[in-house]
Amino acid sequence: MNEQANYLFLAEPSLLFSANAPKYSTSLPKIQNQQGLVYKIERWFLRATHFYTRYYTQRGQNPRDLVILATYFKPMQSMFSTTAILVFSYTASDEAAVKTFHTAAGKSGNRAIARRFIRQSISTAHRTYLPVFVHYTSPQDPFGPALAEAMEQVYARGYERIIAIGNDCPELDVATLRRTAQQLEQHALVLGPALDGGVYLIGMRADAYRRQDFVQLAWQSAQLQADWLLYASQLSQTTLWLEAHTDIDRPEDFAQWLRSLPYWSPLKKLFLSILASSTQIYDPYPNGRQAAKLCRHTPWRGPPAYL
Repeated sequence: MNEQANYLFLAEPSLLFSANAPKYSTSLPKIQNQQGLVYKIERWFLRATHFYTRYYTQRGQNPRDLVILATYFKPMQSMFSTTAILVFSYTASDEAAVKTFHTAAGKSGNRAIARRFIRQSISTAHRTYLPVFVHYTSPQDPFGPALAEAMEQVYARGYERIIAIGNDCPELDVATLRRTAQQLEQHALVLGPALDGGVYLIGMRADAYRRQDFVQLAWQSAQLQADWLLYASQLSQTTLWLEAHTDIDRPEDFAQWLRSLPYWSPLKKLFLSILASSTQIYDPYPNGRQAAKLCRHTPWRGPPAYL
């Protein structure tokens, strides 16, 4: 990596909204190392997300379908690729409304957990240095057609390969995404199976995309892998299945995954901190403050004074 290169980060709003929306961009000169670049990309992307969310909210538009394309320009060395990553997710509020990570965490705790999972997925995608799209959909919209429309928007921008991921597979890492991008050169379809019968990753070339068959897959069900096998059998190209991972869909899944993390894991400490601040604590005085007053001790007297 050229340490003296200048990077320009440019965010473009979704095609679903007005084309007159401003572009959020900034230039970061002379980034010293790779770790600093990743950190600046993550911080910039969050600022761009807040910028467009506030922009559309103030104009009475619903930003839940907001798609932000983060494009990185590097002089003398193009960072463009024919492969793009699509992070397809509900917002944190919608995710917490349809999914419970911890039964005692309450709405705010589950929303904080969902927000952290979404940020982790976006951060993992950015560390691959591939173009990243983030699409927020709604639980009221059919999952298959919404995902198809999001992928078609990416294809319409000229990308030939898409890696679609969600927010509920924390075991997904940068190495798997990069390996998927490489495998798409030999395989038209790369799938990451989940242990519950679904998939946590969809890598698809444009020539393997069939909208009618894609929409009719048994999305969000244990039958999804079987439908993908049927979908792949109709293609003339080969299909690759990655290693299986766990999707976090139930409180049992979240508890098992959290226990599997080592005690020194910063991610484990973060989620335990969220649970500690959100879990309802047992009230020793259920009858209110009057019962607490009856149990209150007389303040201790100070030591005697010597003259």
